[in-house]
Amino acid sequence: MAIVAVLAALGGPARAESVLDRIQRPGEVLKIGFGESPPFSFLATDGTVAGYSVEVCGIVLEQLKKRLQLPALKVTWTSIDLDKRVDAVAKGEIDLYCGGLTDTHAREELVDFSQIIYAGGGAIAVAADSPIESLDHLNRKRIGIVAGVAQSDQLKDWVRDRQFEVEWVTVKDHYDGIEMLARHELEAYGADRATLATAAKTLRDPTAVRIIPGSYSYDPIALAMRHGDPRFRLAINRELSAYFRTKTAREKVERWLLHLTTVDQDRVLASMFVLSTRPE
Repeated sequence: MAIVAVLAALGGPARAESVLDRIQRPGEVLKIGFGESPPFSFLATDGTVAGYSVEVCGIVLEQLKKRLQLPALKVTWTSIDLDKRVDAVAKGEIDLYCGGLTDTHAREELVDFSQIIYAGGGAIAVAADSPIESLDHLNRKRIGIVAGVAQSDQLKDWVRDRQFEVEWVTVKDHYDGIEMLARHELEAYGADRATLATAAKTLRDPTAVRIIPGSYSYDPIALAMRHGDPRFRLAINRELSAYFRTKTAREKVERWLLHLTTVDQDRVLASMFVLSTRPE
């Protein structure tokens, strides 16, 4: 007790107010971030925020509002550049990030993560007429990536481990990368398999690119929140556990992701429904 008193007197570090306490005050809003990471989160043509992670977050937040008896709580959605997502969470600019953010140890040093909401994997897309047929054919190729994305860092590690020599090209976003690939400005493009398949569908000719077999990474996708708020993290995880026990959770995966995955990844997703729940 004496130590606590001395720290307080000296102006020592105090734990920041929990999001759960702040949103109880009239006029406060719950600030949610998202990025252009289809099919997890993206801005639809009608101006609405859409995607698998967005719908999961929407359900979880509605459940949380009911539990807290805050039916009128306003929720705002803010678009954030992919390379600024973690900083935005760490600085408290948003309360929760709902998108295609991979839980990594490096990011855990900066922010907290929820239970996983999707088990993804990094894959490679090439032009339809490309001679590249496997990951082993990437040596001496021109490969596109997006900055601030875990799959990009993991692809670099994968290439380095094999002592391949490649030319890295940083692109604006996944749509830009797929379009450059279709125009043969890139020889390969790396991202989450589901993201590659979704971005390819936006091309004038979706058959202009294809995804080669194999995966270079495992990517546990989760929601992100700032450090130092265990009550908010527990509240989100409690609602996620309840959600993943429902039929709706399986329907969301089938709608957004199942048709974009491989057989091996389907097996991982089946396990996810068990591993993403906790008993009360």
